[in-house]
Amino acid sequence: MAAFRDPLAGFVPDALVLVALDNALSRGWPDAAVSDLTRDILHASGIADGTVPAPAFAALLGDGRADLVARVRFLRMALGDLALGFDALTGDLPTFMDRAQTFGLFRYDKAMSDTAAARAEVRPWVDYVSALTRLEAAHLVPRLPGNAGPDWLEIGGNSGAFAAAICAARADVRITVSDLPAVCGLGQEMQKGQDRIRFQPRDARKSGWAAELGARDLLLFKSVLHDWPDHHARAFLTEAVACLEPGGRIVICERGPFAAGLADASFLSRLANAVFAPFYRDPSVYEGWLRAAGFAPTRQTVQLDMPFHVIEAVRA
Repeated sequence: MAAFRDPLAGFVPDALVLVALDNALSRGWPDAAVSDLTRDILHASGIADGTVPAPAFAALLGDGRADLVARVRFLRMALGDLALGFDALTGDLPTFMDRAQTFGLFRYDKAMSDTAAARAEVRPWVDYVSALTRLEAAHLVPRLPGNAGPDWLEIGGNSGAFAAAICAARADVRITVSDLPAVCGLGQEMQKGQDRIRFQPRDARKSGWAAELGARDLLLFKSVLHDWPDHHARAFLTEAVACLEPGGRIVICERGPFAAGLADASFLSRLANAVFAPFYRDPSVYEGWLRAAGFAPTRQTVQLDMPFHVIEAVRA
């Protein structure tokens, strides 16, 4: 398998280029004009050839423009949050989270109903998470268990981007994605025509998963447990156990601690992940929780923008 490569990283080496690129994309470039300063910065970086995209960057824009726009916008937010709030990030985390644009983006309270207004509120972060997932899926999907049963449940599965990648690789799998109502509504839009993916709106913090979601062969948590404090994350695993068929599996896909990948991280990776650095757990934490619940976890690690751990747990 080819090594992970972020196609954007080669074009955005520093903060000035990132800001100029976000400025251009937000103004509708290349269909719309940009300022001379923006054009000059993009030209000097190899993104633009005069007023139009350079051929290599034009190929990157292509069908992936929406993903590119979502990632660049988030990265610029993260840049601002770190520049202005690093002292709070390292000394007063609640204040950082309260003030940071990046945390203001992830407003789960806005997703509790599936209305047009709610979908519009949550679309920016759903788009960003979907863009990341599409980058990561090619490296994570091959590491999912090949001998699990066909009926899978993904908790916090966002737009269904990871589920779609799994279904494309595994003709035997059908997946239910459970997330908040507005997120599921967007997911149904984005995965229209996917007959092996269904969405079931639910707040994972409410107990009684098994009664509403049924028994499954595999429960998947991809980049979701780090979002929650220990008591919630452990409660999610307890609920997951109750949803498993005999011989069922729990799979956790998560980045490891921020420091573990810092030496090899690109500029963009550092920006994207530093704002979440306090929340990434060592994989041994998840493994310990699973052992305490009666499972025998195994782990695979793959180097993406940071070390990413795929933990599979079968009841001992």
